[in-house]
Amino acid sequence: SNCQPKQMKMNLSFKSLFVLISGSAGFKAKVALEAAKEEKTLAELAQTYEGHANQISAWKQELLEGMSSLFEKGGK
Repeated sequence: SNCQPKQMKMNLSFKSLFVLISGSAGFKAKVALEAAKEEKTLAELAQTYEGHANQISAWKQELLEGMSSLFEKGGK
């Protein structure tokens, strides 16, 4: 008898993966930083990450608004 476990195939598209990991702070930071660099348009980033330009724009805004807090509280 075959005692090996069955392999599960995961057919996740990149878009599905975007939805799954878009809650990750690290992922958001990476995409927001790319948007802040302005080397690509929001539309190009949305296509690259198969996300939405509006969401990427919101993450960029959060990044830009939150950057100053890195230098508050003790001036490290």
